[in-house]
Amino acid sequence: MIAPGGKWTILAAMAFVTLFLTLDGGMVSISFPTLVQEFSTDPSTVLWVSTAFFLTTVSLIFTTAWVADTVGRKRLFIAGLTVYVIGLGMAPLAPTVIALILIRMLQAAGTAMVVPNVDAIVTAAFPKNQRGRALGLIGASVGLGLGLGPATGGLLLDALDWRALFWSRVPLGIIGILLAMAILPSDHRRRDVSLRFDYIGPVMLAATATTFLLAINLAGRGGVEQLVVWSFAGASPVLLLVLLAVERRAVRPVLDIAQFRNRVFTISQATLVFHYIANGMVTFLGAFFLINGLEMTAGRAGMVLTVFPAIRVIGAPISGMVADRWGSRIPTVFGMSVLGVGLFMLSRVAGDVSLWGIVAALALSGLGSAFFEPPNTSAIMGSASQGRLSSAGAFIAAGRQVSHSIGFVVAGAIFAIRQDVHLGAMVGESSAARAVVSSFSDAMVVAAALCFVGAMVSYFRGRG
Repeated sequence: MIAPGGKWTILAAMAFVTLFLTLDGGMVSISFPTLVQEFSTDPSTVLWVSTAFFLTTVSLIFTTAWVADTVGRKRLFIAGLTVYVIGLGMAPLAPTVIALILIRMLQAAGTAMVVPNVDAIVTAAFPKNQRGRALGLIGASVGLGLGLGPATGGLLLDALDWRALFWSRVPLGIIGILLAMAILPSDHRRRDVSLRFDYIGPVMLAATATTFLLAINLAGRGGVEQLVVWSFAGASPVLLLVLLAVERRAVRPVLDIAQFRNRVFTISQATLVFHYIANGMVTFLGAFFLINGLEMTAGRAGMVLTVFPAIRVIGAPISGMVADRWGSRIPTVFGMSVLGVGLFMLSRVAGDVSLWGIVAALALSGLGSAFFEPPNTSAIMGSASQGRLSSAGAFIAAGRQVSHSIGFVVAGAIFAIRQDVHLGAMVGESSAARAVVSSFSDAMVVAAALCFVGAMVSYFRGRG
């Protein structure tokens, strides 16, 4: 049992670790141009510093969640943080880009041990009437990390070098490990489940996730007409069918399909997909729109785009409190609707080239996203049994990552197709920039439509 007041200390520790991990994406991605020069390689190779991290995390996350639900969340959480911090210490020593990619895969394995347990630990620590507020504060730390990542990484690159992006975070990781050791309640291994490990399931899951994500990644980089894209895309559903067949027979399956029998869990997970596809579209195209379309500097564009995730710091805790009082359905529908309105507004002000209009639209979109995420997470976690909380957290994390990637591909395809159309209809020296703006506007209309569909889906999920 958690001592009175201990739940808030646990929440503070989980928020700190979430902020620590969320800094990673922005800090690493801003270093890509530097890594190209440092290792004398090309951008497509450097991209695997993030791609390999992403693939490894998604491939392992359900397996690590299974282990956490079975043998203890604290043990795996601390082990994962330790592995991640070891990777941070090794990365500055990487002699080649291939070595750095392999080290990033080690970090990803650590991340896969930590991420599904954050929501599970918070959910287990708080009663239902406080769960939304607690998860809202976790959402605020995500927004803070997403906002600070690129800015912090840029400052470290300017003042030091790319190695500082990794070693500078080692002390924070050690603090996170010590906090987890001191604050998290002790594990009690479950005696009511079989400890027979599902060996085939993780292999099939990794193969399914890898082929699907590689198909998305390669389609986004080189187009859907490539043979390799169709090969991976064709292999993925076959492997998925084999995976489902294997997991139905497993005594303790890694991929707990039975959770989808719960209406709230299933529809909330589906709504999450719509949400993160739209988020991915904004994330992928935002820089192109501001830098290539409006001809902003990279620094200024980064400051403008920070508005979108940073608004979570304010909106997410408020949304969580609303969910605790009135349930999760109202704020999720409201959040998806506001996100849709914000993205549609962004599609309109893009053509007017109004900076304050763009900032306002991004802020409104970020507010909608902030209002959606904590109550939707609360609904998913609340629909899971205590013994499968880490598995539910894995579904959230994997759904977020995969949907974000799908958003990248969808946005890239719409942008490329519409840019050709707009270029053919425009003349003059500024036609290329105007085509970028118009294509971005078209993509945002599609993103807004997805949000409105997600709002309707969320409305019909029932209470939860």
